Amino acid sequence: MDSKFISFDDLVITDIQWAGINHLKRKTPYQMKSRSYYGIALKIEGETIYRYQGKSYVSNPNKIVILKKGASYRFSINEFGPCIIINFDILEGEIDFQSIDIVDSQKYVSICREIIDIFDNGEEGHKAKAKSLFYELLSILVSERKIGERKSDNKIDIAIKYINENLDKRITNTELAEMCSISEIYLRKLFLKITDTSPQQYIIEKKIKMAKSWLLTTSIAISEIAFKLGYPDVYSFSKSFKLHAGLSPQQYRKQNSL
Repeated sequence: MDSKFISFDDLVITDIQWAGINHLKRKTPYQMKSRSYYGIALKIEGETIYRYQGKSYVSNPNKIVILKKGASYRFSINEFGPCIIINFDILEGEIDFQSIDIVDSQKYVSICREIIDIFDNGEEGHKAKAKSLFYELLSILVSERKIGERKSDNKIDIAIKYINENLDKRITNTELAEMCSISEIYLRKLFLKITDTSPQQYIIEKKIKMAKSWLLTTSIAISEIAFKLGYPDVYSFSKSFKLHAGLSPQQYRKQNSL
């Protein structure tokens, strides 16, 4: 994500512009041009699909959508149902368009209804009260996201353990994603976050590291090392090894043994 985007931890809310519940029932898509404020969209029932810059974002009782200020997008009602909308503004930085999984939607709905009631009553200082409740909502959202990230990290631990114990096999991203019960795209994203590299690059690095160890500490034939590391032939292994180590396996063994 670009450095101009900031996390919910760092948000300074300057204004809660509006809060209410929409009851849109048209099946044909709606168009929003250059949104004036940021927004939070949470379906109490049903489902709405937002489409922005070629990507889809789902709002339903298990997902909140952050609507980006200045964004032009389309949205359509997949399943009818009331949708909470809270428009707000921040002091600096940007929040990207995104869909966020939530655990207990009733907590969010309860806080949002309080904010809506405050706006409906319009008492003196109502925006300050609404802002306080909105910070409470963000606090729960941040807490749940951190818990979700820790769970995701644990899923990647499963994949890493499998890789380390099965270097003799040809392991695909599809296989790892199925093992972790996540998509291949999310697998790559989590691997980059945890290991600073892609799943396949991580596998190659582990295999090359193991190959170096065998070349230096054993007299195993290079063809056997290739077989033990799941390469289809010694040529493929030698090519990969030289690409990453700068020397052929034979040169590496000879040079380091001296």
